Amino acid sequence: MSDTDVEQVGGEVTGTNMEKSVDESMKELLLGPKRLHENIYDINRHVELDFGEVFQAPTTTTTSRRFTPILDAYKTLYTYTQDFIYILWVVLLGWLLSIVWGILFGTFNFLTVWLIQPTLKLVFVIIRNAAALYTVVVRAVLDPIFESIGHALSFIRAGLFVRGQGSSMDVVKTV
Repeated sequence: MSDTDVEQVGGEVTGTNMEKSVDESMKELLLGPKRLHENIYDINRHVELDFGEVFQAPTTTTTSRRFTPILDAYKTLYTYTQDFIYILWVVLLGWLLSIVWGILFGTFNFLTVWLIQPTLKLVFVIIRNAAALYTVVVRAVLDPIFESIGHALSFIRAGLFVRGQGSSMDVVKTV
């Protein structure tokens, strides 16, 4: 292996090429064959139905190595069956559901653009004007009333004092 050779083993890049630029390393990390299809942000984790994710054989026993060819056959059977059923449902119902979802999302987009957004803009304009009127009413009518109530009740003094000695405590209230 020369200084520029790079070998990919099990999804890891190995080799002696230490002179890679940062851009090449980033592209390799972001666009490498393993990273391209890997779910690095755990988006749509509920969709991962790989054989190894669904059925995990115990790896602690020594006999598990003997079952590897059988498990590989099961994995192949599982994968092809899953793909076949998916294609079957796409062919049978995909066209119908694409029409239904297209109608629903098209209707929702139409209503959002032509009904909901203009209505919200109108409501915000009305609320802004009402808020200005509300501020004037509160400052002119309600503020003086509550200030008067505050002055009328401001002479009331109350306090709570706790005195403690040893294990007994006395609470003295003053009003």
